[in-house]
Amino acid sequence: MPDLNIPPQSARRALVIGGSLGGLFAGNLLQPEQAIRDLAMARMVDRRVLLLGDAAAIPRPHTAASTSKAASNALTLVRALERFPNDPDKALARWEAPQVALGRSLYDHGREIGDHLLFHRRPAHCAS
Repeated sequence: MPDLNIPPQSARRALVIGGSLGGLFAGNLLQPEQAIRDLAMARMVDRRVLLLGDAAAIPRPHTAASTSKAASNALTLVRALERFPNDPDKALARWEAPQVALGRSLYDHGREIGDHLLFHRRPAHCAS
């Protein structure tokens, strides 16, 4: 016989999710909470040490951008190194600024989406 002593918070989750998957949440077998972390480094290069992908910037999950950002970091790095094959320091210097800007943009965008989803705040660029 299943335990029917379901905490109210879990019961609300089950109602929102519904179906057999909702039963898993109601029984606390799965917890839908996820810690949201975001990060945007001001620098990605220190001499010849690089930060790429989520080590350099972690966009929030609702941006759905983490994988494409990591791919952009890698592909543009290859292009920069090919453009300056005899000067990796120059290649890294040219590569870093646009990639830092990309990470910062995704960081800002993710925070705006989160504020809208959680607190119903309109993003700054939206008309009133």
